[in-house]
Amino acid sequence: MKIEIYTCLAPTSVPFAENLKRNLEQLKSGRHTLLYRTIGNDKFGPLRVEGWDHKENVNVDLPPSASHATALNQIVNHIEDDTTYVVVADCDIMILQRDWDERLIGCLLKNNVDCVGTPKFCGVLSVYFTLYKAEVFKAIRPNFMPGNETTISVPWYTLTDPREAACYGMVVGDKLVQDTGWRVPRQLVEAGCTYKLLEYYQNHQATDNLVFNYLLNKKLFVTHFSGSHKRPFEGAVCRRWVEGANTYNQKAAE
Repeated sequence: MKIEIYTCLAPTSVPFAENLKRNLEQLKSGRHTLLYRTIGNDKFGPLRVEGWDHKENVNVDLPPSASHATALNQIVNHIEDDTTYVVVADCDIMILQRDWDERLIGCLLKNNVDCVGTPKFCGVLSVYFTLYKAEVFKAIRPNFMPGNETTISVPWYTLTDPREAACYGMVVGDKLVQDTGWRVPRQLVEAGCTYKLLEYYQNHQATDNLVFNYLLNKKLFVTHFSGSHKRPFEGAVCRRWVEGANTYNQKAAE
């Protein structure tokens, strides 16, 4: 099967994307064709990453979340007809399980859902790392923009409609942050589609310098550095994160 993997580029993203591809290639199952795609922002000039196929530049002068979402919204225009799955990934994530592609597809099929991915801190499907059925992604044409129809800010939103709350697995009165991708769960449910969230792992002691971590089948699966648009890959904090993930993977392979 063919899997297209998309990430978005900002000026600090290039070394993160290089690291991400190395990580995904090292831990892939070898049973699927993986295609690496990027979308960038012309505001920052040409951004290219070796080994990634650069599909498009947007040219926007927006805050980071809105700029990221504008790029994500172009993915649907580039998915090839014979692609089975689409992965949307932040460039600052690393996988922590070998055969990650086969395991994630297995989770999707076992649970009979249309996408599976990481949750945001409020318990809603996020854009950090998510696998979609390609046909579903193309059908719903997800809108990743933050805020509402009249603002590009990232406010908190109090759910008042029981049907809308149910789309997010929440209840009336819960607060939802309208960050990048916040509409996507509602779009999926309204289209008759389903999704599954990975489990957020809150005990960081066993993972040393790993930051936000998520489980698949009760085992660490993906770690998210977060804030790569303002924290350099070469910085001490990020280096500890990369080294922590690589050390974890090396120990797991022993």
